[in-house]
Amino acid sequence: METEEIGVAMVKNRLFIGVLAAVILLACITPLGARLESLEQYLETVINTYTLWLIHLGIDNLELVSTQLEQAVTSYPEGVKQNLLLGVTYLGQGKTQEAIAAYEKVLAMGPEYQWVKALIGEIYLKQGQYDLAEALFREVVDADIESALALKGLGLCAERRGEDVLAMEYYERSLEIAPNAPEVYLHLALLKIKAGEKEEALTILETGRLFNLDDPEIHYYLGTLYEEKGDYEAAAHEYYRALQLDGQYEKAAERLENLPQ
Repeated sequence: METEEIGVAMVKNRLFIGVLAAVILLACITPLGARLESLEQYLETVINTYTLWLIHLGIDNLELVSTQLEQAVTSYPEGVKQNLLLGVTYLGQGKTQEAIAAYEKVLAMGPEYQWVKALIGEIYLKQGQYDLAEALFREVVDADIESALALKGLGLCAERRGEDVLAMEYYERSLEIAPNAPEVYLHLALLKIKAGEKEEALTILETGRLFNLDDPEIHYYLGTLYEEKGDYEAAAHEYYRALQLDGQYEKAAERLENLPQ
């Protein structure tokens, strides 16, 4: 480890120790009766503080973070945030079964966590287990839970079956709940293009671009729509941006080269 990295790690450790010390001091100066009544709150505060520190310290070392989170959930099994974050770190390491197990622990903590089924469904979706994924997404939506993730998942399943109109409805409902999801804008826009609704697709992509300026596909398809409208300058800008983000984007390079001068 380089000297600079060691220094950063030491600072982060000292920051955490300082925060943790403050929490412990607060516990010590609080009357005994109040401490006993809120012992669980103190424990949760300490674990949550520890979790935030882990994220800050180990964002580039998922194995380290997951190891520490495993210790945290052993000390505090009811920690919803800790189990959810543990699932995320497992996914980052490709440990899908461990991630599902972590999510299922949260799911078992009460009916208010039924939305976690959408997280498990997304794993199944990426594994190609579409029926399992769709069943979980459906359970979330049928329970009247406003889950943008579940609606997006149902849209992807419907699109896979060729039910474009139904898929667009799910995507639109998903965006009503979470309008900051650029990948959903892209899926919706591509279906609109397929249906010949290109002006609407253009508006959708322009909105999606606001939430993610670094998606080469959004820039590429914006370029194609601008090109069709005869706005070659705007099209060139989008193709060029797509190539900046993905130097191997051959379609964008070809379109840019063949644009009318």
